[in-house]
Amino acid sequence: MKTRIGFFAAFALALFAVNAGAQNPDAPKYSIYFTSGPVIDASLDDWSQAEWVTYDKDTVAETGGYNWNDPDAVCTFAMMYNDEALYCAAEVEDNFISFAEGTTTYAWWERDGVQWFIDFTHNPAQDILLYPDFYQDTESGGQWLPGEMIIAIGATEDQTVDMTRQWCVGTRLGARSDSSDKTLEDGTIVRGEVNTAWESVVKIEEGKYIIEVKIPWDSLEHSLYYSDPDPLPDEIDYDLMDQLGWTPMLPDPLEGSMISFTHLCIDTDLPEGGFDAQAMWVGDGDNDANWTEATFMIPTSILDWPLQ
Repeated sequence: MKTRIGFFAAFALALFAVNAGAQNPDAPKYSIYFTSGPVIDASLDDWSQAEWVTYDKDTVAETGGYNWNDPDAVCTFAMMYNDEALYCAAEVEDNFISFAEGTTTYAWWERDGVQWFIDFTHNPAQDILLYPDFYQDTESGGQWLPGEMIIAIGATEDQTVDMTRQWCVGTRLGARSDSSDKTLEDGTIVRGEVNTAWESVVKIEEGKYIIEVKIPWDSLEHSLYYSDPDPLPDEIDYDLMDQLGWTPMLPDPLEGSMISFTHLCIDTDLPEGGFDAQAMWVGDGDNDANWTEATFMIPTSILDWPLQ
């Protein structure tokens, strides 16, 4: 990640970026603004410079989204960034907050919470961009490749439990990492993984919950599911596997770049948990060709402000 010099304000320039083709052209686009860094305390007073979006089951038809089973929650979300981290926040109006610890650990869809769906490669065509000889042929919609991920945060104030801070990533086999079992070297069977490097806090109030997350960029540079593909290609050794990891998939430079993006809100009105209802802001599932675009807006130095 490049280091930025100087002091920047929360303004953005109009920009012209080359991207991988139109992606859900009728859907609203999203702008990720630069920030000096909010305090992760579930108080959103320091998020005034962010672009906030509110959606529910009644608005998603207008934004190119979808709802499953008519959830009654109303979700408001935002993102910001700087050279250190990506910041995510949400406030969800929900008359019944269900986070049952008896549900399946990796199954974030069985508990209340929010998810940021991101493809950092901005590659809706699902072309294999890096070392294609070592990937399976996955050039079709709905596949998941390295560089694609879900940030899933559960609606519980105890953010140390394994059922939140779920990090679901695209694998070299074209699958999402929480879609099938993986056996680790110690014999543990997992799906997806918990990213404990994220700083997250949840505050539950009457009829709503607030989520705030700091995701350091370097926390996204390693995953069990990129570093040890199955089967391991015979033509490449472990010392070169890092070249197939996350870092080459981040936009460079970050500012001015586009990513594929959407947001999902889970609304489980079941005391025991389980799949109930959810709404997606743009798109109707995993296929990132149906998502929208988000742009890391170029910050403007105070020295560049025009005098009035």
